[in-house]
Order: sequence, then structure tokens, then C-alpha cells
Amino acid sequence: MLTNIKLSNVASFNDEGAELENLNEINFIYGNNGTGKTTISNYISNMDNVRFKNCSNKGSLPSKVFVYNQKYLEEVIVDKKIPGIFSLGEDANQYEEQLESLEYILEKNFSQKESLENNLVIAKEELNDKNEEYIEYIWHMYRKNTEGVLHSVYDKVSLGAKNSKSVFFKEFLAYKSEITDDTELIEKSKLISDVDIVFNENISEVNEIDVINDTEKPSLGIFQESIVGTNDVDFGELISSLHIDGWVSTGKDVIEKNNLEKCPLCQQDLTENILEGLANYFDDNYKYSIEKLDKSIREYKDFYKRIISTINEIKNHEFIDDQKLIIIANEIDIVNAENEKKISEKELNPSNVINLSLFQNSISKINDLIMESNLSVNDQNEKFRDRKNYREQLKYQAKMYFIKEVNFETSKYDSGIRKIRNKCNGLERGINTKTEYIDNINKRINEIKTKIEGIGFTAEDLNKQLRLFGFHNFTINPVDNSYYQLIRESGEPVLNTLSEGEKTFITFLYFYHSITKNNEKNKLIVIDDPISSLDSSILYVVSSLLKKLIKDKASLNISQIILSTHNTYFHKEISYKSDINLTNFYLLRKNKSITSIMKCEKNPVTSSYDLLWKELYEYKDFPTSSVPNIMRRILEEYFTFLGNTKLDDLMLEFDPDEQIIADSLIKFAHDGSHRIKEDLFVEQPYQIYEKYYNIFEKIFEKNRQKNHFDMMVKRYLDEQE
Repeated sequence: MLTNIKLSNVASFNDEGAELENLNEINFIYGNNGTGKTTISNYISNMDNVRFKNCSNKGSLPSKVFVYNQKYLEEVIVDKKIPGIFSLGEDANQYEEQLESLEYILEKNFSQKESLENNLVIAKEELNDKNEEYIEYIWHMYRKNTEGVLHSVYDKVSLGAKNSKSVFFKEFLAYKSEITDDTELIEKSKLISDVDIVFNENISEVNEIDVINDTEKPSLGIFQESIVGTNDVDFGELISSLHIDGWVSTGKDVIEKNNLEKCPLCQQDLTENILEGLANYFDDNYKYSIEKLDKSIREYKDFYKRIISTINEIKNHEFIDDQKLIIIANEIDIVNAENEKKISEKELNPSNVINLSLFQNSISKINDLIMESNLSVNDQNEKFRDRKNYREQLKYQAKMYFIKEVNFETSKYDSGIRKIRNKCNGLERGINTKTEYIDNINKRINEIKTKIEGIGFTAEDLNKQLRLFGFHNFTINPVDNSYYQLIRESGEPVLNTLSEGEKTFITFLYFYHSITKNNEKNKLIVIDDPISSLDSSILYVVSSLLKKLIKDKASLNISQIILSTHNTYFHKEISYKSDINLTNFYLLRKNKSITSIMKCEKNPVTSSYDLLWKELYEYKDFPTSSVPNIMRRILEEYFTFLGNTKLDDLMLEFDPDEQIIADSLIKFAHDGSHRIKEDLFVEQPYQIYEKYYNIFEKIFEKNRQKNHFDMMVKRYLDEQE
């Protein structure tokens, strides 16, 4: 077991360094984002990396280390090109790259084999046809073409002689002398396309597509400026160093809007010095910069809308490649989503410096696509305007094409048969070679898929855990054994890419099962902020899994757990009732970009009575199975811990009929927090929760504590405003 970890000269740890001292079996680390939590997890997962050459540790290293952090999240789950389909596993990314390359080679060789097989069929047909008499061969070639791809060409240029072999053959002899070996012929595909244009009475001129003009670009300079207030006030430097200008500005607006005389957070008096300092900090320069930022945001969004509007206008043009255009539009949407995220961060913290992309590469691609399409437009327009001359040229070209194709003299006929037979043999050899090569590629693909299946867990393993915790938002279904897809509660599959929350949750489930399926002893588990992008229902499942992991660590051969987070609620949940003899608490702090570590004698993130009330009423409109536990903890803390009153005694103030209902609430609350296999994972009907919210309020009323109840509810409502 590790006893000490010292981080020095890396990330926000300076040369002097900071140390996690006297590590215990269970270690909770709390720190805000950017204070070094991820650096700790990266060091433990890769201690030999040259980046950590100045870091050190004491104690014995475990035989197996499991680290969950952002790097793990990026490597475990891999999106396929098909939306909604993904693979799962610690080496999935590596295997997916190999698989993608092999599948591309396989597809290419399948196509080549299919082409060889098609050519072989045609060659064999030709071989049989060559055995007919010369005139029959000529007639056959004509009939073959009139029934095949050139039928419309010969029909439009009036080639043929009313289905009479003899008449057609005489005409053939009459004009075949015009062609020589040096006669240049139009390509078959061009012949077909040109005839379709020139002889089509319904075709008209087509307007060129205008290229996208991106000269009116928005100004992005303000995004690269750090917008801060003046540092002349007492606390100006503190606000700037903590990058909380946006948060303080919002607080200032709340104070002014509500004429508050006390700080809404610490309830200290707001003196004239403080109010004047806030006003001076956010001076006219600051306000001007914010207005400039708002204007630039609007300009950017208008620019994005213009680009998308232009794409939609040209999308259905007959000469534009819609598929390529859609791909480019998706690239723009992806870049815009990242830009919007950065803009939101900038609006929240104006001191942030961000860089935005204006889709230059994508716009260039679209304009290249438009210019390529305009070549086809101009070609068609030219043929349309001079169709009379083009028709005469194409009539001649069609005749010459047919003559050149079938003009075999008798002396050359036998030679032609031999050539076609050799061609058939060559095609058969090529097909056999391709078949053998394809079999080898398939064998390698199956070997990789077997590895992918070996590193993943079955969908049933993951779904069993989801059902156990009453999670019904989606299930995980296998696709082709090696891949997975999410199925919504409605039964519909997820047809778009996975959200960040879904990726985080699925990856954590995989991580959890990796631990439970591993039989090695002396395991070290390191988990860094596993709840990013998670909604409340999934956060509950993750919290429960971690508490179970801590509880079952002995049976799972886990010697040590190190868990870090920036979320106070999550920290409170997983550390609640932790064995103090086996648990250490650490606090990361960052001052002037330097991180320090403090070992705490007790949990630095204490359970908040106010937070319990907030949770209870946040869930009021959409109650979850955690509500009973919240009710119980409020009643215990207020009446039992503070008032020295047993929960059962609270029922004495009710009338006999009401006692039955009130008593059911206590049982309901106890069940909600203790009966794991039954009620906790079964969603209660909404009406039941509404009924118990009312009873919960009456308990305070009957026990002459209604004022306290009203005060706590009002405090919650005031915060929402």
C-alpha cells in the first residue's frame, strides 16, 4: 500500500512540491478544478513517465493499478462511424484503428473481386457469341447494345434498320469504311451522358451556383482579451486571480436588484466600502468590454447562421454533391458546437481568453465543391445552346463507336476468340487470388474482433447493474458481438453520437466491472472526478457504485482507494458514514497558481443541513427514490440530533387517524434508506411522493416547528429567484 505521494515540479506543483502524507486504505481528496487532482491520478497511472521525474512515492506498489480519469475516458469508449454505435475496452481505440484499416482493405478487395466476376461473366458471354457466324455476331452486338446501356443512345441517333438483320448489315458495310484504326472515339460514359443532354427536350439552361463570400467576418479580438475590473479596489486582485469576475458581477447585480443589506452567501453586512468597491471594480471600461463581447457574440452567431443558410439554399441543386455538402455542414456544426461552448465559458468568466474558428477550411471546401459543380453546369449549358451541331457530331460518334466495337474481319475472328478465352482464364486466376486474400483478411478481422470481445463485458453484465439501481433511461445492447448501442426506455435506439454524460457513465460502468471481474490481489483503485457531465439520476448510480466498491473492497482484494472530486455534494455522498479509522481526508488548494495539500483530521466537506432541504425541494416536481432518505436525514438531524426527540415520538402529536398516515411516512423513509433490494430501486408513483411531502410538512406543524419549516422552504425559494 502506498503511504506517501509527493508531486514536485509538474503542473501546478512547484519545486518544493506537495505531499499526500500517511495515506490510508480509503482516501478522499477534495479540490476545485485545476488544483491538481488529475495530475495525481496521471502520476499514479504512469510513474515512469519523464514528466514525473521529480515526483516520488513511499510504500509498496500494488500488483494492479486501476485509474479512472479523463485519459481513461478518452481511451475506453470509441465511437464508430455509424451514429450511435460504439466499442468498449481499454485497448479498443488501438483495435478499432486496426479493424478500420482491415475493413477498408476488405471492402476494396471485395469490390475488385466483384468487378473481376462481372468481367468474367461478360467475357464468357462474348466467348459464346463469337462462335456464331460473322453476320450473326454483328447483329448480336447491335441487339446486345440496344437492350443494354447504349440502348437509349442508339435509339435517339436512329442507329439500326427496323430489326432487319440483312438491311442493318448492308448499312453497316456502307459506312464502316469511314473508320480507321486511328479514328479517335468519344468515351462510352461521355457518349451516354452527352446524348442524354443534347437529345433531351426537357433540359434548359442552369444558373451557376454562387460561391460563399466570407469577407464579412465577425470581429474576434474581444474573445482573446481578458476582461477584468480595475485592481485599484481592495479585493480587485483577489477577484482577478481567482477568475471569478463573472460570478462576482452576477452577485453584485443580485444585491442591487434586491436591495440586499447582507451578503447572500455569508450573511455579513454589506458595508458602504464593499458596495463602493464593487461599483469601482466593475467600472465603465469593464462594462464597455462586456458590451463589446456581447456584440461580437451576436456577430459570430449571425455569421454562422449565414453560412448554414447558404448551405441549405444550394443543398438541393441538381449538380451539387449533397453527400459531400452534408459532411462539410456537419464539420461546421461540430466546430460551432465547440465555439458555443467556449463562448458560454467566456460569458460566465469574461477573464478567460478563448480562440474561435470561423470555418475557413470548411468554407473553402464548399467553394471547391461549388466550382466543381459549375463545371458541369457550364458544360450542359454549352451543349444546350449549340445542340444542333452537337446532335450531328454525336450521331457520327455513335455510328463510329458501334463500327469500331464490332468491326472484326474473319481473319481476326478466331484471334478474338482466343483472346477472350485467355481473358477468362486470367479473370478466374485473379478471382481465386482475391478469394484467398479476402479469406486471410477475414481471419485477421475475426482475430481482432475476438480481442475486442475479450476486453469488453457482455451487455447483460452492464444492464444487470443498471437494473439493480433502478436505472431505466437506457439499456446497452450488443451489435454484431463486438460493438454496442444504447436503447432508450421507449425501445428506440440512439441514432446520434453519444452525449458526454452517456460516455462518462458507460465508461465508469466498464471501469467498475473491470475491477469486479479482476481476480488479482492487492489492487489500487484511483478515481478522479467520475461525475462530470452526469445528470442527477446517473450521479446517484455512480455514487452508489462507489460506496459499494468501498464497502466490498476486502472481498474484491482492493488494498487501497484514492478518490478525488471537486463536487461537494458528490464528496458528501460517497464519504457519508465512512469508517474514520480507515479513511483519510485531503484538501487541495491553489494560491497564486501553486497547489498545496492539507491533510484534514475530519471531513472538510461537512454534511449541510441546508443542502438537504435544497435537494428535497429540487426533487419535488420530479421525485426520485432518494427522496425518502433525504426526509429521514432532515427529521433525524433536526428533531433527533438537535431536539433529542425520537422519530417515532413525532407521531404522538397527530390524531389517531392521522397517526397511521404519519407513521407510514417514517416507515417509508426507513425503507427508502435501508431496503436496498426492494423499494429503493422501484420508482414510486408520483402521487405517493406528493402525499408524503404533505405529511412531512405536517410533522413540523404538529410538533410546533412550522416556523422552522417555512423558514427553510423560503430560503430555498429565495435562492431560486
